[in-house]
Amino acid sequence: MNWTARYRLIGLARHSTGLADDADWRPVLQREAGVDSIKNLDDAGFARLMDHFATLGFVSDKRLEAFNRSDRGDMASAGQIAKIRELWTLCTCGGGTAKGLRTFVNNKTGASDLRFVDRRGAHILITALTGWNRHNEKRATEAPQDAG
Repeated sequence: MNWTARYRLIGLARHSTGLADDADWRPVLQREAGVDSIKNLDDAGFARLMDHFATLGFVSDKRLEAFNRSDRGDMASAGQIAKIRELWTLCTCGGGTAKGLRTFVNNKTGASDLRFVDRRGAHILITALTGWNRHNEKRATEAPQDAG
């Protein structure tokens, strides 16, 4: 990030956290970054300053965009991911591990983790897990019963 962008980000953070007044701002700058002016700010000081703004509740617009779960493009929706986890728990009778799920996801879709699965991959996983669950239910009903 270039210095101009950093200055703008710091200004935005200052105003959104209520530190717009120099009397409030200067002590924070000195305490968190160890400088009396943002012109003297190094990378480490910038990072500490932004961490402080984060503790005050500041989140940049770009970061919000990056983590907006409603706009994941062609990635699996939160509902699909929840359904896959629910089916995984059913199919493994609650004994499935996170590593086992990752292996299953990788074998079926080629994705290294559930969070990287696209909508098509989610459909493949839901179909496979539904079939597996049906198979388990069928085996449970066909189990020989004790003749008493």
